Amino acid sequence: MKIRPVAASDRSSVLQLARRLAEQGTPPHRDQQQVRAADEKSIGAAMDSPSPLAELLVAEADGQVLGFVHVKTVLDYYTQEQIGHVSDLVVAAHAEGLGLGRALLDAAQS
Repeated sequence: MKIRPVAASDRSSVLQLARRLAEQGTPPHRDQQQVRAADEKSIGAAMDSPSPLAELLVAEADGQVLGFVHVKTVLDYYTQEQIGHVSDLVVAAHAEGLGLGRALLDAAQS
């Protein structure tokens, strides 16, 4: 397995994986389609316009994207200091239990 920055060629795979976010449940008064559209817009924007305050990493094995993490630098509500915030973390259903989520988080902290 390899963890690397997202590439333009990963777009379809990453957006497909992002659908899992809505499958885990949605906020009250939001339907899955609305959540999926918002997730796709946010993650798509992160790929289209990279920010020095954010990073999108993918986990890949045998040329297949198996997961991703989207982290941002934000201001802590209480201290007003910059902190890392995990915006999205997704692992493909068939790759669960292999340690990809932990590996993605570890890479994001580096």
